[in-house]
Amino acid sequence: MDIAAIVGLVAAISGVILGWTGRSRQIRKEGRSDGSGEGALRQDVEYIKRGVDDIKVDMRIQNQRRTEYLSASHGWKSRPSKHTSGLTGWKNNILKGRKQDERF
Repeated sequence: MDIAAIVGLVAAISGVILGWTGRSRQIRKEGRSDGSGEGALRQDVEYIKRGVDDIKVDMRIQNQRRTEYLSASHGWKSRPSKHTSGLTGWKNNILKGRKQDERF
C-alpha cells in the first residue's frame, strides 16, 4: 500500500473518533445545563408556593381574629340571623302545604 493512503485512512479514522468523543461530551454538557435550568425553575416554583402558603395562614389568622372579635363584642354567633329565621319559616310553610313526597 501507498504511504499516502495509509496516512489518509488513519486521518479519517482519527477524525471519526475525535468527532464522536466531542459530540458525546457536548451531549453530557447540555444535560447538565438543562438540569441546572430545571433546578432553578423548581426552586422558583417552591418559593412561590411558600409565599402562597404564608398568605393563606395569614388569612386564616385574620379570619379567626375577626370571628373572635365579632362573637365576643357583638354576640354575633349567639343569636340567629333575621334572614336565616325568615327563610326557615318560609320553607316550613311551603312544606306543610305540599305532599310529603315533594320535598325540596
